Amino acid sequence: MNRAISLLASLGWLAVASAQTPAPVPEKPADRVVYIPYERLWQVFEKQGRGVFLPYEDYEKLREAARAKEAVPAQEPVPSLVAEAAGTVTFADDVATVTASLRIEVLAKGWQRVPLGLTDVAVSEAKVGKVPARLVFDAETGYALLVENPTEAPLTVVLDLTFAKACAKSPGRNAVQFQPPSAPVGRWEIRIPEPGVKVEVKPVVAATEAASANGKETIVRAFVGVTPLIQIGWTPKAEGARGLQALVSVEGKVRVNLGEGIARVQANLVSTVTRAEIPGQTLVVPAGYRVVNVFDENVRAWSVKTVGETQEIAVEFFKPVQGRQSLLVELERLANEATVAVPSVAVQGASRELGMVLVGVESGLRAEVERRERLAQDDLTELVKAWPQVKGESWQFGYRYVALPYELSFRLTKIQARVLATSLSEFQLTPETLRLDYTAVVDVQRAGLFRLEAMVPEGYGIEEVVGVDVPNGTAAAVDGFHAGEPAGGMVPVTVDLSRRALGLTGLRVRLLRKLSEPGLQRPGEKPTALAL
Repeated sequence: MNRAISLLASLGWLAVASAQTPAPVPEKPADRVVYIPYERLWQVFEKQGRGVFLPYEDYEKLREAARAKEAVPAQEPVPSLVAEAAGTVTFADDVATVTASLRIEVLAKGWQRVPLGLTDVAVSEAKVGKVPARLVFDAETGYALLVENPTEAPLTVVLDLTFAKACAKSPGRNAVQFQPPSAPVGRWEIRIPEPGVKVEVKPVVAATEAASANGKETIVRAFVGVTPLIQIGWTPKAEGARGLQALVSVEGKVRVNLGEGIARVQANLVSTVTRAEIPGQTLVVPAGYRVVNVFDENVRAWSVKTVGETQEIAVEFFKPVQGRQSLLVELERLANEATVAVPSVAVQGASRELGMVLVGVESGLRAEVERRERLAQDDLTELVKAWPQVKGESWQFGYRYVALPYELSFRLTKIQARVLATSLSEFQLTPETLRLDYTAVVDVQRAGLFRLEAMVPEGYGIEEVVGVDVPNGTAAAVDGFHAGEPAGGMVPVTVDLSRRALGLTGLRVRLLRKLSEPGLQRPGEKPTALAL
C-alpha cells in the first residue's frame, strides 16, 4: 500500500512539473490508457512468468513480421544426390573394366559438387550427354562431378562413366573390388569370358545367372543397395586331370536296427571325388536285402539289378560331381531266421572305403555275435561322439572298418519275460451269489508283454477284466479277453493288451457264481460248505 502511494505521489509530482514547463504539442496526439493498481503492485509486476504490456497496434506489427518469416520457403535437405546407378563389369586378362550410367538429381540452384566415390580406380571417360563431364578428384573422398543448375527447379543429369581396376589373383581365384557411387538403386551386370564359372558378389540383395548368347561367357546380374564397397570374385572351372580316371574315397556311417522278424539298415555314404568328374555311381549290396530308397538332392534316378549273390544299384546324378557327394541308402530284410547278417554297402570302383557301424536291438530280443570279419569293435561313447546325429538312440554294438566287404552276423533270441504278481482276493457272499474281485499288481521284468494269462476257478462267470492304477506303475491297457476250455477244475483266461506291459501293471478280474444251496436260502437247514 505504501509503495502504491509513493508511486502515485511521484506521478503527481511529474504532473505538476509538466504543468510548470509546457511541452511541445505533438502533431498527431495518441491516446493511451495505462491502468496502475494502487495496492499489491509487486504481486502483479514482480511475480514469475510476468508479461510485457504493449498497445494492440504494436502487437499486430510484431505478429505480421513473424508471419512474413514463416512464409520463407524451406531449403532442400541436400543440394544433389545420385538416384540410380547401373553398369557392366567386364573381365579381360588381369583388368576389370566398368561401364556405368549414373542418374543424378540436382536439387539446389547454382554450381553443385556431386560426390561419386571411386577412390581407387582409373577413369578413362566421363560424359554428360555428349559433353565431357567436369570431374575433380580428392585423395580422401575420390571423384566428384561439378554441375550447374541455372533454375530453382530440380535438374536431372545422366553421367556416363568408364573406369578400370586391376584384379587381385590367387591360385584358382580372381577378384576385384571398388567403391561404387552411393545410390539407393544399383544394378550391375558381371561378364566373365569363360562358361560355367562360379561368381560371388558381396554384398548382394539378389542375383541371377543369365544365358550367354554365344555360350562362351558367364553372365550374372546382381542388385546391390547402398554399400561402401562392391566385391566380385570368380573361380575358373576346374578341368581335372585330363585322361586320368577319377579317384573316389568313401566314408560310410551305417546304422542297423534288429527287430522281431525284420532288420533295417541306413547307410550314409560320403564320397570325395578328385582328378575328374563322375556322372554317377554304382553301389553293391547283398542280394538278401530289399533296396527301399537311395536319396540325395543330386540324384536324378536309380535302378537295381541282381548279379549273382549281390545287387548293383546304378545311381545317376543331375550334375556331374567333382568334390563331395552324399548318398543315403535304405535297406530292409524280413528276418525270420535265428541268424541275421548285417549287409555292407560298397561303392564300385572306390579306391578307399572306411567307416563305422552301429547296431541296435529291439527291446525283448537278445543278440549274440555269431561272425565278425574285418571289423574292429570300438567304444560306443566314442562312436556316438563322432556321429552326433545318432545321439539319444539305443545302441548295443559299435564297430569300425577300413575295407569292404566286412562280415557281421547275429543270433537273435527272444527274451522271456519274468512275471511277479502280488494279489488281493475279496469275496462278497449273499444267499444267491458269491462274488470274487481279484486285483493283481503284476511286475513284468526283462521283456514287455502284450498278453497276460490267468487261471480262474471253474463254475464262475467272468463279469469284467479291467486295468487299475497302481503306485509307481500303470493300469493294464485291456483290449479284450477270452476264456479257454476247463481243465482240472480251472479255466485259462487270456487278456489281450493294446499297449506293452513292462514294469508294475495293475489288473482286476471280477467273477460271479450263482448259489442255490438250501442252507443259505432257508433257515434251519444243514449248513453249506463253500470252497473259496
